[in-house]
Amino acid sequence: MKTNIRSILTLITLFLLMSTAFGQLSTLQKNSLIRITAPDYFIHPVKANLIEHSNDTLFIAWHSRMMPIALNRIKKVEQFAGTKRNTIRGAIIGLIPCAFLGGILGHYAKEGAEGWSAVGQPGFAGGLIGGGLLGGGLGSFIGYNIRSPEWVEIPLKR
Repeated sequence: MKTNIRSILTLITLFLLMSTAFGQLSTLQKNSLIRITAPDYFIHPVKANLIEHSNDTLFIAWHSRMMPIALNRIKKVEQFAGTKRNTIRGAIIGLIPCAFLGGILGHYAKEGAEGWSAVGQPGFAGGLIGGGLLGGGLGSFIGYNIRSPEWVEIPLKR
């Protein structure tokens, strides 16, 4: 009776170890777009469609052919999670050079001012703020219209 319990416990333990070792791929679905980093197979990360996965192999569709890749040769697997807009990045990229340029132009515009225009010239600070607002607004508009792919890494526990 003790040997039966030991063998059952051993089988349960092995089953649990196998399910935790390869359970991370359960989030991948068939025909989903993935990006694979596997230095033994490809020089750069490759985008492909997942056909099937087993305990030790991924089968992908890459350039109209099915290709098996061993899991122990894969460095990283990422799944496509949609696209994101680059509004904040665009605003920052537009803000910095336009604020700098606006400050310089504001400084030189105040330097040569005479008469009534000398009273209303904001100088460097006004040019900095005005250029920053203009550049940040323009950059955020451009960044909003540019989309970039977002990838979620699937952990590979070995």
